[in-house]
Amino acid sequence: MERKSIDRGIDPLLPSQCFPEVSPSMFREIMNDIPIKIVKPIFTGAARKQLSQYAEAAKISLRVVQHQLVNVSHISWRRVRESVETLCKKVYHISVEHVRRIRERHVQLLSESGIHEPPLVPHPPPIARKVWCYPVQFMIPSPRMPVVEYIQDRDHMVIKYSQTSQSQPDTQYINHTHLQKLEQLYRFSCYDDKKFELFIGRVFCVLKRYQTFLCNTSPASQEAELTQASLPVTVFECLNRHFGVTFECFASPLNCYFRQYCSAFSDTDTYFGSRGPFLDFKPISGSFQVHPPYCEELIDATLQHIDKLLTESSEPLRSKVNVKSVHGTMVFWLQNNAGFSRWNPTDSRVEALLEAFRPGRERERDKIPQAEPTNSSQPTPEATTAEVNMMLNKKERKRKF
Repeated sequence: MERKSIDRGIDPLLPSQCFPEVSPSMFREIMNDIPIKIVKPIFTGAARKQLSQYAEAAKISLRVVQHQLVNVSHISWRRVRESVETLCKKVYHISVEHVRRIRERHVQLLSESGIHEPPLVPHPPPIARKVWCYPVQFMIPSPRMPVVEYIQDRDHMVIKYSQTSQSQPDTQYINHTHLQKLEQLYRFSCYDDKKFELFIGRVFCVLKRYQTFLCNTSPASQEAELTQASLPVTVFECLNRHFGVTFECFASPLNCYFRQYCSAFSDTDTYFGSRGPFLDFKPISGSFQVHPPYCEELIDATLQHIDKLLTESSEPLRSKVNVKSVHGTMVFWLQNNAGFSRWNPTDSRVEALLEAFRPGRERERDKIPQAEPTNSSQPTPEATTAEVNMMLNKKERKRKF
């Protein structure tokens, strides 16, 4: 995530044009593991055990600097830092090489489908004017999709992609609730596939991309749950009702509430309503919810981007930033003057937001009928929970696209 905040390369997943080459986040993580990572203990016994583990892991280092002068230990520590920097640079250059090979394969696939990619030249900036936030459309058509099989199970769908280079098919699973949501988002946002002939293949691409991004290769892994967490539905309803929020600045097709949002990957997510990465998103009007991942560099870049947007626009513009700390959730209102006059965080509105965060409020909300959210604050209507959860039509148990 730290690399994505500064990368200017062409690959949506792997960094290939970053400065500095050494990732500060990766460097900190490795250095914190030398000799072992220290975790704040809860009980005295845990503290003693961790101290023993630290001493055991540090034996080699202690032997090197034992009975030596202080400046010698400083030299040893500098060598450790240099070694870690070399490792980080090596990882980055491996990524650059992978991007080069992926790009070559990308061009080959387009050529096999008779598609010629236009030259990558910068386009002049458009004339600033208020228009609806339309879904993203690609400049070149989609290449021919490979054969993807899917099987409808009782509570989920199994999607299989068979490759000639592998003996076993690449299999992805998605429950019916998320599949129904993706279908509605696809219906709202995708214009090149009205007959849904490419839908299952593109769902597979979304699932595979986030599995790769999160290294979620095991069903027991909790990485997806930790990074795909979202605010309670009651909070979104409150933000929409009292502050006119209709857009999420950090989401994914799998965890978004509104049908328009920003996400990490344009190439896979825009078919399902994504407007691309937030740092490339430049609205001039509207009310937005911002809940960035817990990455120091990304949060800093996000705040700088928000400050620039608020300064350059005279239209009502507001951004909501939620930063989760170890002690709770902090909520900030970042507004220009026009945004403050339109969505002033009055005591009653703030109290309503706090009530929406109350534990158990979401369960209470599910027991009563809900009115559709208003959309008077922004020209583009947002999807309600009922809309994105409409039932799929009955399909065959197994079918090939």
